[in-house]
Amino acid sequence: HDMDNTQQARDSFRPALDDYDWLVDAAPDLASVYTGRGWTVLRLREEVKLTSRIPYLLAAVKDFNQAIEENPDDISALSGLGWAYRFLAAIYPLCRDHKGDPTELNANWQYLESAVDAYDQVIAREPEEPNHYRVRGQLHWLMAGCAPGSTKQPDLEKSLADYSQAIALDPGGADLYNTRGHLYYALWLIMPEAERDTDTAMGYR
Repeated sequence: HDMDNTQQARDSFRPALDDYDWLVDAAPDLASVYTGRGWTVLRLREEVKLTSRIPYLLAAVKDFNQAIEENPDDISALSGLGWAYRFLAAIYPLCRDHKGDPTELNANWQYLESAVDAYDQVIAREPEEPNHYRVRGQLHWLMAGCAPGSTKQPDLEKSLADYSQAIALDPGGADLYNTRGHLYYALWLIMPEAERDTDTAMGYR
């Protein structure tokens, strides 16, 4: 049944991919062609089971990188690259829940780190877009305590800073305040007990 679904997904996206394959051959120096094919492949990954997604996502990474090589300021390619790495990370268990193969643990945080790197470049080019900070804030939160020898605090603080910047740019975003509240609480939980005084608790609530 999974194989049938995978084949149906391939069949439904094949015309679009065929068009992009033709365009890549016809205009190999055009960044938008690789960007378009990369996003098409990203959407295809939604139609196949989790364990079958890796080759599709790696193909999208390759296309987005090619687009960026042709046009380093292609925001769509840079954000697509970030999402491709984010989806690759999601194939593996979150480090905070992981107790098994260390190779899988490393894959999770390394892909997340690559996603952050991509969004660093996105933000450098569009620093006034609040959603970019929200996405990077989510990535930092997922990475908290994942890197070997690290603790949760540095990434949680980076996530908090990103959500605060998103709020500064979009003060009406209610969901941003909600997530920032959870981040304050997560930071409060990892504080040494001696530092959890009433004022701090109020500030982190």
